[in-house]
Amino acid sequence: MKNGHYDLVNLSNSILKKYGLETYHDSIPELDEILSKHDKIAIFLFDGAGEAILNKHPHSSSFALKHQKMVIKSVNPATTVAATTSLLTGKYPVETGYLGWTLQFDEYNDAIFTFRHKKCKNDEALPEDVMLKKCPNDYLYDMLNEHGVKAARLMKQPADPNGQVDLKDGLGRANEFFKNGGEFLYYYDNEPDHCIHTYGTNSPLVAHKLYQCFRMLRRFIKANPDVLVISLADHGLIDCKTMDMAEHKDLTSLLNKPVSIEGRTPAFFVTPGKEEEFRSLFEKYYGDYFELMSKREVLVTEYFGKGEPRKETLEFIGSFIGVSTSNVTLYNSSDRDVDFYISKAHHAGTSKDEMNIILSIYNE
Repeated sequence: MKNGHYDLVNLSNSILKKYGLETYHDSIPELDEILSKHDKIAIFLFDGAGEAILNKHPHSSSFALKHQKMVIKSVNPATTVAATTSLLTGKYPVETGYLGWTLQFDEYNDAIFTFRHKKCKNDEALPEDVMLKKCPNDYLYDMLNEHGVKAARLMKQPADPNGQVDLKDGLGRANEFFKNGGEFLYYYDNEPDHCIHTYGTNSPLVAHKLYQCFRMLRRFIKANPDVLVISLADHGLIDCKTMDMAEHKDLTSLLNKPVSIEGRTPAFFVTPGKEEEFRSLFEKYYGDYFELMSKREVLVTEYFGKGEPRKETLEFIGSFIGVSTSNVTLYNSSDRDVDFYISKAHHAGTSKDEMNIILSIYNE
C-alpha cells in the first residue's frame, strides 16, 4: 500500500463498498480486498494517536506499530469534529458542514461549541443539538443498520452520555456486541488526545494512556479472533504556543463576529469593505505563522476536501481562513467571557505530525 495516498474518507468509502452501499468518493483498493474476506469488522479509534505520537512512544504503541498496514491522512482541518464526522459519513468536511470545534451561528449571535452544544462566549448550554439540526448527515452505523447489517457505535462518556465509562467497560460492551451477533462496530475513545492537550506530546502520562488503550485492544482481539480489527486515530498533535489576537485591537476591531473553527485553522468574519486592511494587518502580525486564504481560495484549493460545498459550509468559512504554517495556535480572548483553555499541544494544522495516521489491521 502506498503510504499517505489515502485518507479517512477513502477508508470510510471502503466500508460502504464492503457492504454494498452507495459510495461518495474513492475507496482504498488494498483495503477493499482485505474487507471482502471478513464478515465481522471493528474499527477502534483512539483520539489523537497519530503516527508521530505512536512513534514518540514506541514501547507503549508496539502492538499497533507491529500491525501497521499503511499510513493514511486525516482531513482538513485535522481535528476530531471534522475527522470523525468524515469517517462516519464517507464525506469531506466541505460536504458535511462539520469544519471544527467551534462554528459561527448567526441565529445565536455567537460561535457554538459543535459537539458540546454550548455558546462559546459564556458557555451557555443550548436546548438541543443545533449542529445536528442545521447540518444533518447520514452516519455509517445507521446506514448499515438500515441495510440489514447489525452495526453499533461505542463512544466513551461524555461524548455519548450512554457510552462506556472507561476502557474496561468498553471492552465488555464490545465483546458482548459481537457475542450477540454484531457485524460492524465503531469504537471511539477520547484518549490519548485529552492527555496530550494537557501535558504535551512527550509526557510519560501519554505513554501510559497509549499502553492502556492498546492493552484493551489486544484483549479484544484475543477474545474475538473472527473479527477483522482496524485501529487508527483521527489526527495527531504537536506541541504549540498560543497567541492572543486581542493584543492587536487594530486587527480585531475589523472583525464583526467571533473567531471560530479551530485555533490552528481560524475563520475570520471581517466587516465588509475592511478585507484588504485586515489582510495587511494580519500578515504584519501573524504572517510568519499563518497563511491567510480568502473564501474563494479555500474553495478553489479544496482545502476542506472534495465535493459539493454545503450551503452552511460557505456560511461557516467567513471572509478568510488562517492555516497555521508553524506551531502557533491563535485565538481572540475578547470573544469570551469565560476562561480560555490553553493547551500545551494542539492539532488542526497541516503538518505531517498532525495529519498522518497509522492504519493497523489485526486478525487479517
